[in-house]
Amino acid sequence: DASAQTTTAEDKGDHYLLNGTKCFITHGDMAGIAIVTARTDLDSTGAKGLSAFIVDKSQFTANHGYNKMGARGSHTVNITLKNAVVPKENLLGKIGEGFKIAMTALDSGRIGIAACATGIIQSCMEESIAYSKQRVQFGKPVGENQALQWMMADMYKDASAARQMTWHAAALADNGQHYSMQASAAKLFASEAAMTAAVNAVQIHGGYGYCKPAKVERMFRDAKVTAIYEGTSEVQKMIIAGSLTK
Repeated sequence: DASAQTTTAEDKGDHYLLNGTKCFITHGDMAGIAIVTARTDLDSTGAKGLSAFIVDKSQFTANHGYNKMGARGSHTVNITLKNAVVPKENLLGKIGEGFKIAMTALDSGRIGIAACATGIIQSCMEESIAYSKQRVQFGKPVGENQALQWMMADMYKDASAARQMTWHAAALADNGQHYSMQASAAKLFASEAAMTAAVNAVQIHGGYGYCKPAKVERMFRDAKVTAIYEGTSEVQKMIIAGSLTK
């Protein structure tokens, strides 16, 4: 619930004082600056009263790194702001526009996640094709079994569809058109298809696919988070349905 934020920003004349903790922050321990949404209207609730600020790394601390199942090349931490001093000129946009700014960032971020998920599907397909040709069981390559062929056919189909949906959302964004629903649809389809492709890729690899050296083992762990971050699959369905019915 992106609107249920409790970090506060108190107006102190020539600066703001920010206090609060932000969870699951990507690269929060490495960033030189953070864009922080905080509540400038302390009496408001929900999306109203939130504003966005550019905060220098000297004003926040990163702690409690998460030991994630996948996406382990990306650091995820909490950041804490304790009487963080933010100059008035570091206000991003206008007072009260923080939620709008955050949602705009999420829309574009979802295109990126859809692209990542598409890459996972493509890689699962390529690894599965290569393995199915060289792994021989019962006197023939396992790729000659129709059950495995159908799995790989689905991977091709899903990678192709996910790629087109991602490109479509990106093209709308590049041309300055509204793309929120298309970005959500691309992320929803690609992330769900990536998980299916990863499950099937491990199955095609058999016992080897369940072991650490196998590339598909990593893809299996990495695929799951694409259906969680930048908004879960369920949130994407809410966005799509809301766009269709408003």
